[in-house]
Amino acid sequence: MIRRRYLSRSHTVKRLISLLLCLALCASLPVLAEGAASASPLPDPSGDLAFLSGYVDAVRAGDWFLACERETEPGPSDEIVRSATRNTTAPWVLLNARGEVLAENLRWWPEDDDWPLHPRPFEGFADGVDTAVIRVGLKYGLIDRSGKITAEPVYDTIFGFTPGDKSTPAEKDGKWGCIDEAGNAVVPFIYDTSFPRFENGLTVAQRGGNDALLAEDGTELLPPEFSEMVIEPGDDYGSAHRGSSCAVFDRQGKILFERKMTANSWIYTYNDAVPPFAYFDGALEREGYVNLDGTDAIPPIYDDAMSFWKGSDLAVVTLDGKQGMIRRDGSIAIPLEYDQLIGFSEGLCAAEKDGLWGYLDEDGGVAIPFQFADAHTFENGYACATPVGGWDEEESEFPSVCGLIDPTGAWVIAPMDCDTIAVGADGVAVACRNYDPVAWYRMTEDGVEEIVGLDRHDLFEDGMLPHEDASALAKLDGEKTLKKRVSEADRLPRLDGAARLFPLYASYVEAVYPKDVKFEAWDYESDLTLTASGEDEPWQRLSDGGADIIFMPAPDPEASIWATFAARGQEPVFIPICRDAVVFLTDAGNPVESATAEQLRQIYAGTTTDWADLGAAELGKIVAYQDYESEVKAAFDRTCGFTGLADAPEGVTGFDSWAGDVLTGPAAYRNLPNAAGYALRAECRALPDAGRVKYLAVGGVAPTDENIKRGSYPFFETLYAVVLKDNKNPNVAALLEWIQSEQGAELAEKTGFVAIE
Repeated sequence: MIRRRYLSRSHTVKRLISLLLCLALCASLPVLAEGAASASPLPDPSGDLAFLSGYVDAVRAGDWFLACERETEPGPSDEIVRSATRNTTAPWVLLNARGEVLAENLRWWPEDDDWPLHPRPFEGFADGVDTAVIRVGLKYGLIDRSGKITAEPVYDTIFGFTPGDKSTPAEKDGKWGCIDEAGNAVVPFIYDTSFPRFENGLTVAQRGGNDALLAEDGTELLPPEFSEMVIEPGDDYGSAHRGSSCAVFDRQGKILFERKMTANSWIYTYNDAVPPFAYFDGALEREGYVNLDGTDAIPPIYDDAMSFWKGSDLAVVTLDGKQGMIRRDGSIAIPLEYDQLIGFSEGLCAAEKDGLWGYLDEDGGVAIPFQFADAHTFENGYACATPVGGWDEEESEFPSVCGLIDPTGAWVIAPMDCDTIAVGADGVAVACRNYDPVAWYRMTEDGVEEIVGLDRHDLFEDGMLPHEDASALAKLDGEKTLKKRVSEADRLPRLDGAARLFPLYASYVEAVYPKDVKFEAWDYESDLTLTASGEDEPWQRLSDGGADIIFMPAPDPEASIWATFAARGQEPVFIPICRDAVVFLTDAGNPVESATAEQLRQIYAGTTTDWADLGAAELGKIVAYQDYESEVKAAFDRTCGFTGLADAPEGVTGFDSWAGDVLTGPAAYRNLPNAAGYALRAECRALPDAGRVKYLAVGGVAPTDENIKRGSYPFFETLYAVVLKDNKNPNVAALLEWIQSEQGAELAEKTGFVAIE
């Protein structure tokens, strides 16, 4: 009897949620139709959407079809612009939120286009830009948010505007130039090919087969007499060939010198290089250095010569397989007797000699003896090093063991199982293995303390697929109550969803699916039983029939998928299965126990910057970490609604194996004494139990299971199993019923979520 009452309540909730979400879409359609029907002379509707197979681009609203492109960002007038048509083969119009026609006779794709899947007259407005590209017939123009055409559609191509652009490249009658947002020609249409947007006020364009240097106002700072012209956005100098000469110029277009060179010669002026510039002599196949007046500073005698960089008076050179360093006058600063030199950083240079690494001081003396199998540059006071025996280069591209040393060569973090360790500007050392963080340490004058961090890259580690030998998925305590399939004639349900829910629905599969089913994470193939295709793709796969059940947060009522469902006559049913919450983290020693929602908003807006405002003056400045993993950030935005966020603190976040670089950027969370951060509770539920991190209550309400379940904790959201109402597969119905049972709730709780009764 209890079970029947439970199912009845669940069924009622499903129907109610589905109805409410559908109404959220439908409520706005009559307004659009009513305002537009009398305003446009377009012909009566006669087409349908059948040819748009694979992706539905429009939804009927009265006698209009509304395009399902991403809604444009509100401009100063807070105006939303949508495109619509009365016949998908007819021209389109632009409608505002009141259904008034702003512009008409627009066409995004020509009728004979090979790919007519997106019949849209414009791609939308970029954030912070009030002008968008439109297509009328086969020509392009510009339109503003009020629907006014600011540039007549007479162009063959327009790149479009991004924030900060004063003009955009465009093509007209086979020639290229630039126009501003009002449609005025800024760069005349005299260039042969497309050219890059202006960066730091300059770009390079071709005319007559040669390169010219252009200023943002259209002035040719250097005429089209050059080839292979290069100047990077942040560099003070550029270089180019003219005939048999190589010229060096400044950002004002002044030729500083022009020197006769042999074939294949080049002068290296980019990547922050400063005079004297390294150059390659193609005839001698040697490298040297040239002064700013074009004379030789150092003759071409080296096999390889690195540039002198800004702030450095030394450069690495190579001769006969050995490296050393020279000064700007060509004198030897460090003898050419080393196998490899990385260069100076914080007064020390990592060097390899006879197969071992050590460090040199600026006088060329040995500062740290040659005793390591590998060594990196010093950053923020420390360097990563590998002891002898910690790296077999014949077996692996990366070390298997690394530690952290100080400028004396002493280990401050003993060698451990990782392939790199680096310290960020926030004073946190991060150890990485296989490109991803595995351990975090706080560097202090009193020593090193291991702390909690939340950086993550690999969401599907070993053990996260069903039926693996060492599966880490949640498991039932008792025997499962669902057969593997209730109908042999029908396929097993194909599951997809958000990455954050993958451990949960993968545990369903492990509990009740046979072991011979094909599983794969991050794969869009429709024949796979279990996938995790991202934040948006599961909705489309549900509509297309590639997935039977998806596990997701509810989409925004204005999301384009609603138009797809409506156009196809599909009704998604939302079955609530669990809840999760955005929680706010602090160090366990932080005396602050609770903050109001407004206080948290001000912290992340950067208007509250000190813990004294929350009663903990001894902690000083608030370090408010922000999680930029997409699903976490999306949940934060949905549940908290904070806008105008301040810049997030940066730190080490990983390691780029291809470039060999340590990655730095906005960090998710490190439990420094003065830190705050946010996360999804399901992924960090065990952290408070370890005693190093705690949750902040919000308005005195802690994010406990009970408070999340009854909704008294404010920043929660419900997560759903979503199925199309017309799915008649009995295996799908049986699995959904089982998911709502006590065993489904058991797996939800063991995975870190709050089960819904």
